Amino acid sequence: MPFTGKAKNLEELFDILQILENQQKEGILTIENNFSGKSILTFYIKKGNLEKISANIKQLEKLKVKEDYKDTWKSYLHFINIFWKTFTFKFQETLIKKEQNSTPISSFLLEFSTEKDEIQGIIKKLIENPIKLEPKGDIKEENFSSLDLWLYGEIIKQKPIKELLFANIPLKEILRSLNKLFKANLIEVKIDNKIKKAADKERIIKKEKFKEFEIYLAKLVGPVAELLILETLEDLHCDNYELPEKLSSEFIKNLLEKIPEGCSYKELSCQEALLRKFNEIIST
Repeated sequence: MPFTGKAKNLEELFDILQILENQQKEGILTIENNFSGKSILTFYIKKGNLEKISANIKQLEKLKVKEDYKDTWKSYLHFINIFWKTFTFKFQETLIKKEQNSTPISSFLLEFSTEKDEIQGIIKKLIENPIKLEPKGDIKEENFSSLDLWLYGEIIKQKPIKELLFANIPLKEILRSLNKLFKANLIEVKIDNKIKKAADKERIIKKEKFKEFEIYLAKLVGPVAELLILETLEDLHCDNYELPEKLSSEFIKNLLEKIPEGCSYKELSCQEALLRKFNEIIST
């Protein structure tokens, strides 16, 4: 029987992997996110060891040819940690080929977690702020590594920061190369007006809209309405009742999973009424 479910962060994924390690399972664990197109990460597990991680994720396609390296696996997990809010998982037992880079699951998770603590804050600042990198001077090849030169070339091509970070490995060394180029006065940071304008235009569904929606929801499910809304917002990592409007469909989808079947209001199914009313409220 397949082992399936839903997880909302990297820590829950690690719990699943550790269970599989402790039980000496052998098979394939897939995690999937459908928010911005179907994206799948696949773990090949053999009796407590991680044999390989493979990605079918558009934003990580340049790393596909380097999946034999553990540094690529780490980049995959950094990406998941930053960009995936929730995901589904499925484990299916099957025979797995032993690979050259086979490593104990717990050892790899510890290694990744140590790196995550060191660089996660830097990654988020680079990605979440509306900035871009621009070349500032001529580079002398003899003073820099091949990774430094690759990175400088990508900056000359005006590649976005998100693409730079997940187009090569190791990610930790890419960050060091960025710092090296910056200290050598070869690159500079500038505000990216395109990103800034896009961020400024992003609509946020505010608390008063959720309170209005809560009144309606209470007619359908009773006094647990507020709790259901708060739990759903927490699942999407949204605090203080603030939800980006682009996540409204995801919000409704998650909320519907929490509502008992058979709930009705004015001869409409609960789900139909809920979806219609929520769209009505956020559009005003």
